[in-house]
Amino acid sequence: IVKICSSRWPEITAKLSPKKRRSREAEFVSNSLAAGTDGLSNIKFSKGSLSPNCYELSYHISILDGQWGEHSRILMLHPRFILRNDSSLWHMEVKQVGTPDNTLVRVKTGMCVPFYWADVCLPELICVRPVCLDSRGKVLRYYRWSGGFDICNLGHIPLRIREEKNKKNPQQNRISERPKDDRSRVRVIRSQIEIRSSTGGTGVTVSFVEER
Repeated sequence: IVKICSSRWPEITAKLSPKKRRSREAEFVSNSLAAGTDGLSNIKFSKGSLSPNCYELSYHISILDGQWGEHSRILMLHPRFILRNDSSLWHMEVKQVGTPDNTLVRVKTGMCVPFYWADVCLPELICVRPVCLDSRGKVLRYYRWSGGFDICNLGHIPLRIREEKNKKNPQQNRISERPKDDRSRVRVIRSQIEIRSSTGGTGVTVSFVEER
C-alpha cells in the first residue's frame, strides 16, 4: 500500500485547524517565467498545498511477457478503495466521518468510483446515505448519515438509516408523514466489503444495495 498526502508538509497540516488550512491554502498563479526575466518579480511563492487529503494506492508487480521479462517488470497502480453501487433505485453518497458534506462522493446506480480520505487527521471511517433524485437531479427524499464503519473489516454490514425532514419543502413532509408506522422512514442498506482481485490482497471493494 502506498499513501500519498496532498500536503507537502503533512506534519504542519495535522496541527492546523480546518479554518487555518483553508486560509493558508496556496493560490496557484500563472507561470510568468515564459515572459522572460521581466516577469520574475510577479512570481508568488508559498508553502504549497496544505490540503488534508490522503490518497491510498495499491500496487501489483508482474513479470513482463516475452524476451524482456527476465529484466523487466510491470507495475500496476490502483485506488485502494473502490465504491460500487449495486442498487437499481438509489444513488449512494459516501464521505469520511467528520468531514463536511462538500467532500462526499456520489455513486450513481450501477456505477463504481474510487474513494480517498478527505482528511488525514480524522479517523479512517466512512458513512453513507441513500439519495432519491428526480429527473432534473433534485433530491426528493433526504436521509441522515449512517454511523461510521471501518472499510478494512471484511464482511457484511447492515446500515439502518432514518429519513430526514425536507427543510426546503415542508409540504412534502406532511404528505409523506406516517405517524402510526415509523418503520417506513427507516431504510436498510447492506454494505459488503471484500478483497479485489489482482491487487496483491490490498485492494478493497465496498458495495452497497438496499434491502427490500
